[in-house]
Amino acid sequence: MSDACRVRGHLTWRAVDLRLRAMREIWVAMTRPDGRPHAVPVWFWWNGVNLYFTAWPHW
Repeated sequence: MSDACRVRGHLTWRAVDLRLRAMREIWVAMTRPDGRPHAVPVWFWWNGVNLYFTAWPHW
């Protein structure tokens, strides 16, 4: 891949903001008490500063 096509460094906050505004759900990943990974899609609300979502204790 040429250098012109590569993305370097971190995403800009503008790119993050635009992406989150376009999405309807995100995937939240965590580990279970026994250490196994667990990922679930969740609806969320992004206000341009904070990201809000709900998690359940049994996840």
